[in-house]
Amino acid sequence: MVLKNFATMSALSVFRSAVQLGINVLLAFFIDPGEYGLVAFSTPFIVLISMLTDLGMSSALVRMEVLDRKTVGAAFTLLISVGVALGTLLIASTPFIAHGVHMPGLPGVLSGMAFGAILSIAAIVPRAMLERALDYSKIALTESAAVTIAAVTAVALAASGAGVWALVSFTIITNALRAIVFCFLARHTLSLSLEWRRCAGIVTFGGWVLLTNLVTFLARNFDNLLIGAVLGAASVGLYGLSYQFMMIPMIAVTWPASGVLLATLSRGGYDAEQAERITLATIGVTAAITFPLMICLSLVFPELANSAMSPKWQGIGDILAWLAPLGALQSIAAYNGALLLVAGKARAQFLYSVLNTVATMLFCIVGIRWGLMGMVKAVALIGTIMSLGFLALIVGVARLHWLKLARALVPAACSSAVALAVAALFHTWTPRLPMPYVLLSIGLAIAILAVYALFVGQFKSWARTLASRRAPEAVVA
Repeated sequence: MVLKNFATMSALSVFRSAVQLGINVLLAFFIDPGEYGLVAFSTPFIVLISMLTDLGMSSALVRMEVLDRKTVGAAFTLLISVGVALGTLLIASTPFIAHGVHMPGLPGVLSGMAFGAILSIAAIVPRAMLERALDYSKIALTESAAVTIAAVTAVALAASGAGVWALVSFTIITNALRAIVFCFLARHTLSLSLEWRRCAGIVTFGGWVLLTNLVTFLARNFDNLLIGAVLGAASVGLYGLSYQFMMIPMIAVTWPASGVLLATLSRGGYDAEQAERITLATIGVTAAITFPLMICLSLVFPELANSAMSPKWQGIGDILAWLAPLGALQSIAAYNGALLLVAGKARAQFLYSVLNTVATMLFCIVGIRWGLMGMVKAVALIGTIMSLGFLALIVGVARLHWLKLARALVPAACSSAVALAVAALFHTWTPRLPMPYVLLSIGLAIAILAVYALFVGQFKSWARTLASRRAPEAVVA
């Protein structure tokens, strides 16, 4: 059951990430870093609206054992009302924000993104009800269809000269379709209720999740805001696109897997040994995917960017060389959040997030004194330190043994080491080919698959663990 849901949501996230990344790279041929920087600078404000509106209730709705239909309806109308209010406030504030950071084109882009955020908020509760029922196939189908339709439209707009508005339209269309379809699929669990006092119990648990999400937001978006305010839109564009590459493991694997892990273990029905095996298998599979992926990305993409993208974007290769390894490490360290929630330690999750946020902000403030690359190196350093700390936290809260965790990471570590060795050998022999990165990519893929062939037994064991017994069904009264 876990394996099926994990595979479904991971496949969905890989697809969405690939489409989003593909559109961003495609737009890089039509717009310059300054224009892209407008979207990158707008994104933190949109994420903030979503978090403030969510109130931590989406996680609470998934985790709570019993819910009645009126409470779900009250949560639905409350979130939409708060989202509309905050979105309207942001749209009204856009001229002042643009004036403060000296970005002339920001008001229109930020207003369009804010409208997309309001639409996404309407999908929060119905999607949570589908996730609560472990109905991940419907979620995946809906998300995939919405992204595909929006992507086709955005590409058509980009080809017709819409520029950065093609990316804004992608956000609006995706969220509009998600809201419509999720509301339809979850219609039997929804109602329109204004009895918002019913949400008190949900917010009590979700309050800690909200606070945690807010401090995590600061940790993940303070850098973009700081770069925009100090270095300008072009630097935000370079850093923002590089950061999207770094986040591929989190978006494509860790976040969907965390949702599955939280929903599965929170339903109960697993003893300590089973829960440990599921946790280790999840971490092992994640590392086996993300470690070699990001190592290869850091080795191949700089050459690809230098040869295929506009000269204005070539600095992205140097940035990615620092951020890609961090993305791999964070992909396994981030499971601490789901495991803390499973253990009922939402307050502890918040406190650890505060520590991470404060440390990240301090390092960013110091690093930016040396320009964009100084900031990048500071982010990589503090991110590595905090990720190692979160791995120690995972061992403690999930009651794992360090040796077992180390064994789970062996396939990923071996494949990464072999990838580095292949790259080193490749660069000692410089073939006179028009696209050497193609040959390097093929060599890396063959080497990694050869290494994983040695661990087939381990992968089969993980598959059996994640495909084991079905957890109890959720209840909606």
